[in-house]
Amino acid sequence: MHKYLIIINRFSGGGRVRKYESVIFDYFSSRNYVFKVEYTKGSNDALRIAKEYSSSDYNYYVICGGDGTINEVINGLSSYSKVLIVLPFGTVNIFAKEYKISKNINKALHEIFNGEKKQLYIGKSNGKKFILMQSVGIDSYVVKCVNHNLKKLFGRGSYFLMFIKAIFLYKYPLIKIRANNQEYQGTFILVSQSIYYAGFLKITPDAKMDKGLFDICLLKKGGFYYLIKFLLFVILNINHRNKDCIYFCSDNLLVSGPAIYSQSDGEISDELPLDISIYNQKINFLVPNPE
Repeated sequence: MHKYLIIINRFSGGGRVRKYESVIFDYFSSRNYVFKVEYTKGSNDALRIAKEYSSSDYNYYVICGGDGTINEVINGLSSYSKVLIVLPFGTVNIFAKEYKISKNINKALHEIFNGEKKQLYIGKSNGKKFILMQSVGIDSYVVKCVNHNLKKLFGRGSYFLMFIKAIFLYKYPLIKIRANNQEYQGTFILVSQSIYYAGFLKITPDAKMDKGLFDICLLKKGGFYYLIKFLLFVILNINHRNKDCIYFCSDNLLVSGPAIYSQSDGEISDELPLDISIYNQKINFLVPNPE
């Protein structure tokens, strides 16, 4: 018998989930599903909850939150027989966009429970797991500068506001990368399993979470001109023509440089250096059938 642990992050996405809790509970109750609800109380609490229930007979985790909440749950797992279900209530919800999970929660539940189980790779950076991406550069600087109050006030717009500020403040330090027995250097690196970035940009359009390889984008030069050129090429979907970028795939790489922070699945993460690789365990997700 399936048992469902519903993990609710009421802080995610400005607290949007609060309006839909009864919808979620009614769905499970009306089908006589066995479920239990746990609320996060702060940062890394979803990690604690996932870890606490890893040895329990709750074999499905229903994650009500954003990409950061998914990241915490993944890092709390010690049993990879669990099946994860994602209901998008975050600020950006990249995972949901990748797998076309509707923001209409009734529709999302219907499509997920009539969907398919997929085994997805996850990444590991200095021992910490991620599902979507790890990056270093101006974006990680922006993520570090955006605090909870700013996100609550402006939502996704808080990142745009901080990005405008970062254009004038960020110094573009040089980052060194070693992968595939080669060495590279640049000012921004994205190590991705996701097509989408920031919810709408397609920096790594060939990336897939069931590929077993990272799609990597490295911007070689720094400064206002090269950043704007990079963004224009991405927006126009001609980013592979940008001679200031290097694109390649790898299942492991080393990233070094000055002590600047990285971002992982939209949340601030470790300082350099980073040892990044594909994790040796896949994770089960229940997602809608592809169209």
